[in-house]
Amino acid sequence: MSEIESDVVIVGAGHNALTTAAYLAKAGLSVTVLEARNTIGGGTVTEELTLPGFKHDTFSQGHPFLLSSPMFSGDELGLFARGLTYVGNDPGVVVPFPDGESLTLWRDRERTANEIERYSRRDAEAFRSLMAEWKALLPVHVRGLVTSPGTALTPVDADAERRYLAMQALSGVGMIGDAFESEHVRGFMLWGGMAMVQPIDTPGTGVMPLSVMAGWQYGWVNPVGGSIRLAEILADIVRAHGGAIHTSTRVARLLVEGGRTVGAVTDFGKTFRARRAVVSSAHFTDLPRMLDAPLPERFVHGARHWRAGPSLFVLHVAAPHNVRFRSRDGAIASVLAGQSTWEGTRRALADIAAGKAPSREPWMLNGCSAWVDASRAPPGKATLKVIGMVPYALDGDPANWQKAKPDYTRLLLEEFSRLTVDFKPSDALGVTAFSPVDMERTNPQFYRGGPQGGELLPDQMGALRPVEGWGCYRMPIAGLYQTGGSTHPGGTVSGWPGRHCARAVLEDLQVDWRSVMPGHDGPSRVEIPMIDTSTMR
Repeated sequence: MSEIESDVVIVGAGHNALTTAAYLAKAGLSVTVLEARNTIGGGTVTEELTLPGFKHDTFSQGHPFLLSSPMFSGDELGLFARGLTYVGNDPGVVVPFPDGESLTLWRDRERTANEIERYSRRDAEAFRSLMAEWKALLPVHVRGLVTSPGTALTPVDADAERRYLAMQALSGVGMIGDAFESEHVRGFMLWGGMAMVQPIDTPGTGVMPLSVMAGWQYGWVNPVGGSIRLAEILADIVRAHGGAIHTSTRVARLLVEGGRTVGAVTDFGKTFRARRAVVSSAHFTDLPRMLDAPLPERFVHGARHWRAGPSLFVLHVAAPHNVRFRSRDGAIASVLAGQSTWEGTRRALADIAAGKAPSREPWMLNGCSAWVDASRAPPGKATLKVIGMVPYALDGDPANWQKAKPDYTRLLLEEFSRLTVDFKPSDALGVTAFSPVDMERTNPQFYRGGPQGGELLPDQMGALRPVEGWGCYRMPIAGLYQTGGSTHPGGTVSGWPGRHCARAVLEDLQVDWRSVMPGHDGPSRVEIPMIDTSTMR
């Protein structure tokens, strides 16, 4: 069978793989991208999962972490010049409580503090203090995200770094329990930490609640047209610079010759050769299976013992209208609504650790993006996303999800309906459920059904992600590079793993990476329109 040759072969067409491809193509390298599914996008794919005309983001929906990258703030690749548009939302999230009370995260943090004061004056002051503290800690936090492991860290205030590390060393639950006294406020803050889909009752997660509740200044920033728009425009850039993208092309193995990775072989035996580099965005735990050559035992051990973290159970719902949520002051429209009580969410964490599916007041993240993007559904209708956190191995065995999925779908729909003022489970026009097993089967990058590529704890981050000694996107076999959620800084839609990986390739090829990555300091060049959904009916 004939071979196809290019400078770089990239396995996968998720947003990080396409980011790497776009930077490399812009730097003048010929690039070939191979995607197993019949569509590009990976974790940023939008599909009609329920009924025609209802566009659901199969995996990621909001992209607040992308704002930290110069591919956003400086438009390094020309994404926005090509028409990519994001829209922000206020309020950020509404959290109704079972007793009829609620708390809302507003862009105006003082407005949020005033709501908190209904429950505790002390907690309102603690909230104000933590918001101010985050401003001081933010440079330390961002430095950890934007710096490629192994490169020099930019200086930061030493005292701020000390305070940041001290907070990080706590568990998210412990940080919240120490800072706040009201169970309503504790549950509200806990929602933010759980939005990272991490075991935030574990030491090393102490900054997570604050990073979300203080960091999402534009709400759950949504790409207009669905998550696929990010992938589509990245793909346009790759093609505009001469790159090729092949879908329905599953890579069976990576070709190694003379101790160097030189290409990829598909399920059907077709070979794509790489003159200069191969980049994998498959989850790194797949590399021992995919490679034609043995890997160091320490690397294989790291893959075998990788901690996945919590998994997701996701419902995609076609709805007859946009949904409004309960608040203490009446119905309110919001792109995001959450369920999180102090007792219920801590109990959910314990259930997940024990392999049980949470059932009493389970933590939930619920999205209704049609409030800010009418293109998601036919006129007057809406798409809803209902997310719960669950174990991958239900009662010790992932196969148990096949039987449990219908009942858990009904449970989450019932729980979701209790948060609303105008939705009953019977209102759903169509529902498609993804268990953690379905998530992983659809996209193996969602390792064990988790969205982050693995736990984001300190011993699985930075130079230790994915394995100590190979945390700089360069894998043990020469010529092979890794990107995606299993590399630093993790699986959120940020573009950082893709950008960092492209830089590593360019450095090794002695191509000036600064020519395509000039960086950006100061205010963002990209404006994000804000929509106040609270006034919408």
